[in-house]
Amino acid sequence: MASARQSLDERAETHHRQLIVSGDASYTNRTVLRNLPPRTTYIGRIRKDAKLYGPLPAEVHKTTKTAGRPRRYGPLAPTPEQILKEDTVPVIRVPCFAAGQLREIPVKVLRSLYWRKAGADLPLQVVVIRPLGYRLRNGSKLLYRQPAFLICTDLDLDLQTLVRIASRT
Repeated sequence: MASARQSLDERAETHHRQLIVSGDASYTNRTVLRNLPPRTTYIGRIRKDAKLYGPLPAEVHKTTKTAGRPRRYGPLAPTPEQILKEDTVPVIRVPCFAAGQLREIPVKVLRSLYWRKAGADLPLQVVVIRPLGYRLRNGSKLLYRQPAFLICTDLDLDLQTLVRIASRT
């Protein structure tokens, strides 16, 4: 990643571009997330039972010193699997080319969550791609693929771009 970022920075016409890198679950770890070069976005898969946390409430920062370590994370947030099953999180239909045709991919998104492996200073966008239904042949039973549980280090990245890049890993 550092080499690709350096190559982009050396050319005047590409030094301002955002580098988007995607990886599977084995690369979505502390080492990669804590050492991202500047202007680099990482999209990676995470476990369905990953512990996520909300932001630390503002009133916690203002309180006086208490005994023990200062809190770095807010309340426990739902796991990616719970986000998939949660009815309160709206489903967003993202148009994307998948499985040979243009489809509306059902996606659920929660932003500004924290994962301990990424650190308390790196807010993440958690994206859950609901499984797509498919048939082996006409009239056969409807089967489903596995859902995808993703994190993204750029909270403002377009969902269509995110889903398109993630579907290639």
